[in-house]
This record gives sequence, C-alpha cells and structure tokens, in this order.
Amino acid sequence: LDQAETLRTQRRTALALLDSLTQSLFLDMFGDPVANPKGWPIQTLDEVTTKVTDGEHLNPAFTEVGMPIVMAGNVLDDRIDLDAAKRVGEPLGMQFRKKCGPELGDLLIVGRGATIGRLCRVNVEETFCLMGSVILVKPDRTLLDERFLSGMLALPSMHAQLYKSSGSSAQQAIYLKDVKRLKCPLPPLPLQQTFATRIAAIEAL
Repeated sequence: LDQAETLRTQRRTALALLDSLTQSLFLDMFGDPVANPKGWPIQTLDEVTTKVTDGEHLNPAFTEVGMPIVMAGNVLDDRIDLDAAKRVGEPLGMQFRKKCGPELGDLLIVGRGATIGRLCRVNVEETFCLMGSVILVKPDRTLLDERFLSGMLALPSMHAQLYKSSGSSAQQAIYLKDVKRLKCPLPPLPLQQTFATRIAAIEAL
C-alpha cells in the first residue's frame, strides 16, 4: 500500500509538471489568448466548433451492464474513467448520443460540481454517453487542433474569462452560452499542429 501511494503521489506530481510545461509552451508559441499579444484572428468558440452541448439532464435508470454514462467524477485530468462510470441500457445510451455523441479528440468540460472547469480530451474508443454535468466541445478540425484547444482552455486566464462571463467565480455551473461565446484566437493550423506534436511527445514520456 505504501508503494501504491508513492506511485500515486509521483503520478500527481508528473501531471502537475506536465500541465505547467504545456501552459509554458502554449504561452511561448501563441501568447496569452485573452491579451492576444501576437494579434491572431479572433472568433468565438461557437464559430470554430461543430458542436457545443451537454449530456442528459433527466436521471436515467442505471443497469449492471450496458453503455457507460460519464458524469463529472469520471472526467479526470488525463483520462476518462470509464471503469468507474455507471451504465445505462444500450438503446437508452444510443438515444442520449443522438444529442451528444463523444468521439476521439473531442473535449469534455465539467460544468457542475466540485471539479467544475476540469477538462479532458476524449482518448478512449469505447462508446459512451454523457450526463448533463459534462459539456462536450467538438472542434472544427479544419480550423482547430484538439490539443491546441485543450491547451488554450486549460489556461487560468481562460478559466477566469469563463467564470467572469457567467457572473461569478464561485458559481456552481458553467453554462453552454458562456462556453460558446468565449473568444478564441486562431493561429494557423500548421502552427497548432506543431504545438500538438510537441505536447504528444511530452505526454509519451
């Protein structure tokens, strides 16, 4: 147990260092997205994504087997925890996915709860659906690289903008309308992809 706790501590430290390095690299290449010192074109997040929505708001009947339904607690800093997710019957899960079908490379943002604002890229191939506490952001791949978007939205200055637009940093919810109207600098896609390649190399370590 002591060895396991040591590994967990090291893992948390590594994730914190990765987050710090990712933010430093983003700021070096693109500048702060709020101040936009490099003068990139600005669009709203709604204009550079194909979908911004959230999951199911009604409480479904859970089952022992079936499709995982991801809630706020299943969105971790580095992955989506499907092992701990509750499940719903496949037909109900497919119905939920008609509104909000997460795919590889999409972003999930916790919209309510203790971990509000936490985000993670979808990095699992298993089909799953979402509860309303989680917001789905589908980047337009012709304009945005998902690692660039993830790096940008993880910056403290972007969190502050999101909370400010909703009225309070102590809010208990992030609203879709506020996510959609976030100002998004738009560097050239090849430069975004260079950033993504560097981040992928760091993550592989």
